[in-house]
Amino acid sequence: MPQHDDRWEFGALYERRLNGRFGFEFGYNFEQRWSNDSDRNFNEHRVGFAVTYRWRKETR
Repeated sequence: MPQHDDRWEFGALYERRLNGRFGFEFGYNFEQRWSNDSDRNFNEHRVGFAVTYRWRKETR
């Protein structure tokens, strides 16, 4: 029987500027995979955090 996989993903990102140059980002991703091969089913949670710096200050 040929292998068949289905996948579902969800993600969110929060970005916050602390001042004109520095900021941070916090992200979350979830992935769920179903397969007709039971050894290939899984759920995955990913969390990320980053500190950011802009070389040029934004002008508005």
